[in-house]
Amino acid sequence: MKSFLEILDTKKYLPCTIDVKAITDNGFPNLEIIVNDKKLIQFEVINDIKLQTTVPLLEAFKIQFLMTNKVYNKDKETALIINLQIDGHDILPRFQYLLSYENDKEKDIKTNYMGFNGGLSLDIDKPFYEWYHQHTNQGVLLYPIC
Repeated sequence: MKSFLEILDTKKYLPCTIDVKAITDNGFPNLEIIVNDKKLIQFEVINDIKLQTTVPLLEAFKIQFLMTNKVYNKDKETALIINLQIDGHDILPRFQYLLSYENDKEKDIKTNYMGFNGGLSLDIDKPFYEWYHQHTNQGVLLYPIC
């Protein structure tokens, strides 16, 4: 059982779950995951994978997914589907309209389905809960005047 002081303890980081679904009919692409310009992991995606990390509570941050080594074939698909949860809240695919997807086919698509070599990024431009309240129309979080 938690003590009174442990209940009031505010964490500086929020748990983040990244769920990668792989479609590998035509080979295995590489995926690199970056948070705030810091590479978390780079690996060859063979099977579906779920990763756990943290993101800052009181700072803006950017999450990037870079896919490389996809071989294009019109009969077989290779792609990655990225699902993201932050502190238990579904972020992707719910907010996929906020994604930036720069790819080698120069297709401007707002999706969590990575079908091209390139980078998918989500820019949380303010502290997470302030951003989340804004995009879920829950109003504005107030700051105390001290």
